[in-house]
Amino acid sequence: IDAGYGGGVNQPASKTAETTVSRKQAIAARFDRAADSYNQVAGVQARIAADARSLLHVEPGSRVLDIGCATGRETILLAKNGAQVTGLDIAADMLQKAQRDYPSLTFKEGDADALPFSAQQFDAVFSSMALQWSDDPATAMPEIARVLKPGGRAQLAIMVAGSFHELIQ
Repeated sequence: IDAGYGGGVNQPASKTAETTVSRKQAIAARFDRAADSYNQVAGVQARIAADARSLLHVEPGSRVLDIGCATGRETILLAKNGAQVTGLDIAADMLQKAQRDYPSLTFKEGDADALPFSAQQFDAVFSSMALQWSDDPATAMPEIARVLKPGGRAQLAIMVAGSFHELIQ
């Protein structure tokens, strides 16, 4: 998928809020266009997510947030053992596909830089290959910490500057 990478890890520190919103809208629009075919072309992403998911022990009944859930492919797998999982993504069409495919799960549109949840709401946070779209990881990380319950755990797989060429290969 060409999501028009201009990820936050490579962005200059000084940005206007308007620039940030329009950049994120552009990213969401690119993922929206790929919603119906995403699972067929995102094999590398699925392997990375599976590795990350295997490291996160999720208890039955626990509340889990999946940031950058896309089509919900990992969200449903996180819920397999009885966890209450909420998927979050900035791309509305991805979320519509996720909700169609997994109607028993909860999906919400939102941004990792300003999570639309109250403090200490989740036992665990999972994210695979989504946080590189953050404008500044220093903004997203405190948001993740804010929504985690005390003793909660986050499992994050994040692309870093310079790694997109490896993904393409």
